[in-house]
Amino acid sequence: MKLFLLIIALFFLGSVFATDLLDWKPVKVRTAQDGLLYWVKTEAYRDHHPDFIKEKILPQAKFKNPQVLACFPNDLYDGETADSSLMVLCYGPNWQASRKTPILLVHGAADDAFRGWVHPWSFTTPTEIPVEKQGFMQKFAKAGYPVFAINFSHNQGCNYRQAEQIHNAIQIIKKKTGAMKVHLLAHSKGNCAASIYTCGGNTVNPKYANFLSPFKHDVDVYIQVAPGNKGVDTMFRYYSSNLLALSADAPAPVCFYKALIYGMWKDFSKEDIYTTNPGEEQAGNYYPGQSQLLYDLVGDGLGFTPFCYTPVDANLTMYAC
Repeated sequence: MKLFLLIIALFFLGSVFATDLLDWKPVKVRTAQDGLLYWVKTEAYRDHHPDFIKEKILPQAKFKNPQVLACFPNDLYDGETADSSLMVLCYGPNWQASRKTPILLVHGAADDAFRGWVHPWSFTTPTEIPVEKQGFMQKFAKAGYPVFAINFSHNQGCNYRQAEQIHNAIQIIKKKTGAMKVHLLAHSKGNCAASIYTCGGNTVNPKYANFLSPFKHDVDVYIQVAPGNKGVDTMFRYYSSNLLALSADAPAPVCFYKALIYGMWKDFSKEDIYTTNPGEEQAGNYYPGQSQLLYDLVGDGLGFTPFCYTPVDANLTMYAC
C-alpha cells in the first residue's frame, strides 16, 4: 500500500526516475558464512519502477554458476522470464579500509561478476585460484582499491534498464563509502549500458526520458574493454557464428527466424535477434540488449572478408544474412 501511494505521489509531482523507487534495503545478503567465494559480500537490490519488467530469457541464457544464482532471490526467474528490477552488488575484500576512489566493474553479454572479474578462465568458480589466473577484482583489491561489481539479472537484457541499474549501484557505493565519484570499468556489452548513463541517455532517447536518471557526474574515470560503440553485426556478417551458437546451445542470438536445416525448415523465432517475428506474436525479444546493439557495418563501408564467405552456395547465404 505504501509503495502504491509513493508511485501515485511521484506521478503527480512530475517525472518518476527509476531510482526514485529503488528499495535501499537489500532483499538478499550473502557472505562467506553462506558459502560465498572471493567477494566478501553480495547484496541483491530491487527497483520498483514499473518499467523494470520481466524480460524474456531462454534456458541457455540463464545463470548456471551456483555462486551467481545464490546471490539472487528465488524469484529471479519465472518460467522464461528474468526480473529486470533485480541487480546484485558485489563487494571486494577490504572495501571499507581504503579511501581511494571506488571501482565499479560491469560485466558483458552472457557473463557475470564471477567469471568476468574473479576467475576469467571458466564459468565455474573454483575454491582455489592461482595468482596468474586471478581476475581484475583481486588485482584492484591488492592495489588498495575498494572494488565493487554489478551483476545484472539478465546478461542479454535491455541496455537502458541496465544503465539505470548501474546508476543505482553507483548511488549505493557512494552512500556506503562516502565517495563522491567512482571509477567505471565495463566489458563488451556492459559498455553500452555504462555509456547510456555517462552520456545522459535520458536526454538522448525520449522514450526513456522519464525513466533514466540524469547523469550525476559521479564517474571519475571510465575505461572501456572491447566495446561495440558503433554497434555490431557479428551474427549477420558471419554465418558460421550462427551455426556455432546453435550447435553449442550458446546464449547468443541468430540472424534468422527460420532456416533450412538438413532439408527441413526449422523455426528459430525464440533464438533469433529480432524483437518481433512475422506470425509469431509471442516469439522474439529474448535478446533485447543485442537487438539494441545492431548496426550495419557492411553498409557503412566495412566490407566482407573470407571469414564471411559461404562458398557452398556462391555466397548467397552471406548476402542474404
